[in-house]
Amino acid sequence: QKIRTRRGKASGGSSDSN
Repeated sequence: QKIRTRRGKASGGSSDSN
């Protein structure tokens, strides 16, 4: 499961943060 998080704690949060 890849979810977008604001901080990038999750695996797929890096994309949104950066």
